[in-house]
Amino acid sequence: CEKRLDRAKLDASIRLGTSFLLAHQQPAGNFDYEYDWRTQQLSKDDQETRQAGALWGLTLLYQDDKRPELAAAIERGLGFFDEISRNVKGARCVDYPGSGEGRMGTIALLALSLIEYLRTGDAVPAENRARHERRLDEYLKMLLRGVHPSGLWYAGFKPKNCAPQGDPSSYSDGEALLALVKAAKYLGKRELLPSIMSAAEAAKRVNVEQALAQNP
Repeated sequence: CEKRLDRAKLDASIRLGTSFLLAHQQPAGNFDYEYDWRTQQLSKDDQETRQAGALWGLTLLYQDDKRPELAAAIERGLGFFDEISRNVKGARCVDYPGSGEGRMGTIALLALSLIEYLRTGDAVPAENRARHERRLDEYLKMLLRGVHPSGLWYAGFKPKNCAPQGDPSSYSDGEALLALVKAAKYLGKRELLPSIMSAAEAAKRVNVEQALAQNP
């Protein structure tokens, strides 16, 4: 209990974590799912939201570490999802290999990845910026299209036509709301504010008020 973290330990941990992510990115841009350090074996499992989450991690790291190799890794990751996504009437969804149902959390995490990357401004290669801005708008449109009658989000969608489906999930609800908030705050997309406030009110009603009514 007397051990204390300091800036040097935190910085070293972040450097090691960054190196681990970069070492485990595959040439296509996706990541090794899991590594068992005891057996020194890679898992054959995969999961789309964790792939998108790893990419989001890289874009967060890029805020303070704008090395060319980190930018290149981010571009590969975004390119991977470009290859397996489709635009349906202006909204973009992901058809992840081996997954029969899309996950709204994946869309939210990809939007968050693009938001964190784009907010670095000139650190994004100029030749790629316009494409990334279009992709973000398409993922945000998918999130707006995926709002459930409860005011939260459908947890999934049909990969072939991007049609939302499934009951809301607190996991993807939180990721989707965070994506809208960050897009409004850091990229000036204030047109999202009504959707943000509506979703926040729905989340408070469902996850706080109704939950407390069931179990104080």
